[in-house]
Amino acid sequence: MNKKGQQLTLGSIISIVLGIAVLVFLIFGFSTGWKNLYCNTIGCEPEFRITVEECRNETIMEFNASFGDIITSVPIDIYDRTPVISICTESNDSNYDASCLLYKDVCEDVEVSFISSFIGNCSIAYKPNLKLVSCPNTEDVVTDKGISIEWLENNCELSKIYDETVTDGKGHYFDRIYKCNDYKVEVTQ
Repeated sequence: MNKKGQQLTLGSIISIVLGIAVLVFLIFGFSTGWKNLYCNTIGCEPEFRITVEECRNETIMEFNASFGDIITSVPIDIYDRTPVISICTESNDSNYDASCLLYKDVCEDVEVSFISSFIGNCSIAYKPNLKLVSCPNTEDVVTDKGISIEWLENNCELSKIYDETVTDGKGHYFDRIYKCNDYKVEVTQ
């Protein structure tokens, strides 16, 4: 019996090479992230997320100081270490006893679309790649020199830089954070 050795056709070799290339591409994409793959090969413009911290007083409990009667109360997270502030007021009315209010400051980052500042009596709004100057009795001036990596490097303090893109758990991704006075700018590049 005459046995012939099997031969691979050119089409089979091309299919194997293409299959290996697709497999490597998928592994690289899933391991580094598709956005990183896209930006590393084609290039991306940086994305900026601007936030400012806003604080408010949150009432925890209001109670009658003389009798200890609770008027209103809110559940308290026992792991929250925010200081609780107490304010008690006395009434001149003999029928009304003193009441106390316990509250704490609750702060959170709120997203805004621009960084504002003032020079003299002119207000300036810096947006990504856009600067708007507004002065009384004049027309607003729009220039293309707004927030960019170069602007952040010159006008803000680099607060944190990461080796790779991270998330804050709320769907926002960034690889560096700049502190610009009261504003925080998260940058994804």
